[in-house]
Amino acid sequence: MSRRHSFPPTANPVRDQGFLLKRPSPPLPDLRRPPRYGVYLWWPEEGFDWVHPDDVELAFALIPSKRVFCRQDDEAPYSLLRYGKQSIRVKPTMWYEVESEGYELDDLVEVKSKMGKLKPMVATIADIFWNRHDRKIDYFLHSAGRRLERAYRGDDLQMVPVLNQPIPVRKMEMFARSRIG
Repeated sequence: MSRRHSFPPTANPVRDQGFLLKRPSPPLPDLRRPPRYGVYLWWPEEGFDWVHPDDVELAFALIPSKRVFCRQDDEAPYSLLRYGKQSIRVKPTMWYEVESEGYELDDLVEVKSKMGKLKPMVATIADIFWNRHDRKIDYFLHSAGRRLERAYRGDDLQMVPVLNQPIPVRKMEMFARSRIG
């Protein structure tokens, strides 16, 4: 007497000459790696072959610098580096990865007063730089039509929800985190 295997209704095995064969799995939806953040404090030694040919001129203007780029691994063999509205495509290279605090260029933020130590205001993020001495991110703001000279840290800021517009999940998380702590 032979035993028959019972499979759950979702499993759909195929038998071929008495052997159990697995069907190929259905394709997974596009899985993207979460964006990473980092800086190019120096120009990589490989020349400029690591930059997409159409982006070399912009890469020379942006790299090396203290700018914190958002890196999205999109198009093999290139990754997309974004700094605000500017973007360049690069191949994997040595860069210094930093932990994002969730703020990006042009985000609307409020400066916390911190018990009167800072002047509270609403501003937009004009620049995001890596401070390698303190190993922290410095934010430079734009308010009342001018760029402020002082650098702010992530804990000095909190996200400002924009009225009459849906709030992206990333900004909602930052807004909730800044209200809690």
